[in-house]
Amino acid sequence: MVRERNRDLMSPLQLAVCDEARGCCTVVRSLLEAGASIDEPCWDVTPLMAAAAAGHSEAVQLLLELGADAALRNGARYTRM
Repeated sequence: MVRERNRDLMSPLQLAVCDEARGCCTVVRSLLEAGASIDEPCWDVTPLMAAAAAGHSEAVQLLLELGADAALRNGARYTRM
């Protein structure tokens, strides 16, 4: 279920850290423990990039602590970090 996508192709982890979300660390950790992919992009944006763009600093820190790759770049060669 953590690998499912909505009609906009967003995973539950992406939805947990996007602009409209709260960036709740409990939800982020639970999704990752359940097998969500920490670096899987949606629309060329990783969960780390989405959390950073949304200003969810605690989620950004948690993703980094749990192994998110801060060096990944989108198609425009930006890291968003």
